[in-house]
Amino acid sequence: KVSLRIMSDLEVAIDSWARRWVGSNRIPCLSIALSAGGELLYRGDHGWANIESKVALSGDDTFYVASCAKFLTSVAAMQLYEKGQWSLDDSVAQFIPEFADVPGVSGTNGEIVPLERPILMRDLLTHTAGLCPYSFVPVLRDGRPNPFTEEMGKLRAEESLEEVSRRLARLPLVHQPGIVWEYALGIDIVGRVVEVLSGMTLDKYLEENILRPLGMDSTCFVQHLTPEIETRLAQRYKANDPAWMAAPPAAAFYSDAFVGPCMVPLPDRQDHVKTHGKALNAGGGIVSSVADWLKFMECVCRGGVCADGRRRILEPSTIELMSKDHLTKACRFGPTMMMINGRMEDDLNKGFGLSVAVEKGSLGGGLFEWGGITSTMWWVDLRQKVAAVCFSHLMPSIVYPLRSELQDILAAHLDAPPAKRCKM
Repeated sequence: KVSLRIMSDLEVAIDSWARRWVGSNRIPCLSIALSAGGELLYRGDHGWANIESKVALSGDDTFYVASCAKFLTSVAAMQLYEKGQWSLDDSVAQFIPEFADVPGVSGTNGEIVPLERPILMRDLLTHTAGLCPYSFVPVLRDGRPNPFTEEMGKLRAEESLEEVSRRLARLPLVHQPGIVWEYALGIDIVGRVVEVLSGMTLDKYLEENILRPLGMDSTCFVQHLTPEIETRLAQRYKANDPAWMAAPPAAAFYSDAFVGPCMVPLPDRQDHVKTHGKALNAGGGIVSSVADWLKFMECVCRGGVCADGRRRILEPSTIELMSKDHLTKACRFGPTMMMINGRMEDDLNKGFGLSVAVEKGSLGGGLFEWGGITSTMWWVDLRQKVAAVCFSHLMPSIVYPLRSELQDILAAHLDAPPAKRCKM
């Protein structure tokens, strides 16, 4: 149990940190919830839901959580794993036949090289399937230009996850499966596998098996936003730095000499189907609140048991499996932590579990985490039973090291060593 003094000191430290960031006019808001052993350590909302309209952030506001959704979809898949419906070494083609006919791998000179082995389910969950990365990623991890940026941009026109998966199966890979961590749409394909095995659309499956049991009433796909949830949707902002995309990571962090404005609003409240497409985005198309996401994280901390103590989302052994480092020595690159509010040097200290970044070499049961391009972030430390959620609404997430700083504050007050930092 955390003492009242520690909780008070922690509150002062986080409030000061959050006010400094929001007061710098570099981020619009911070909504933060931290708990340990099911006890709420901190809950605070700072900044603006809408800067232009002077609407202050409130505790029930909702956010585009972006790639935080990957963990939600992966937990759904692991529920079916527990039922024996698939295994990590199953070929994806067993569930989506089109993946038996992947054209091959795009070589350095544009030639197509045959696959050395099929794409496995573990490849999708660890971002090592060799799939072409997101269209906003201009350069592959090995330095080559992203060869299929235009094709990836067409996915929004597809009608369903089934069609998205079929289009991805028609594209050559950019690496042989299993050898390069490349941030791509593997979890979207996992979402389609959930549909195939469950006989339900992904939204219905999540609602019935995760969201409703946990009481996550403010969480849904963007295509299903209700007027009530949408009225609570905080305004998104974009970092106003034309250099960040041209030369990451060198231009990713603003200097104090930067002449603002540091952020500009993005057009949010409009036709969401037109903006996000009709197909459910299993890896990034979810809206949620900090309160909802904390329920999810605390359930994981409890070993998968719901707050009522009766229902279970996952088995403890499955959570341990997800938090184990699954990257092999053959994998030439690990996760790019800077994408999710980390410091650049954090990359050397991380391995990757099943859809989550983990401590390098972890055997499971430690700290694991991920986040979204909208500067949404979460982590769970199973050793200390700590659940942490921090949502802002600034794109892209690589601009500031919010996660690393907040982790250091929490570690300092809970007498835990901060995450190891290596110099590059």
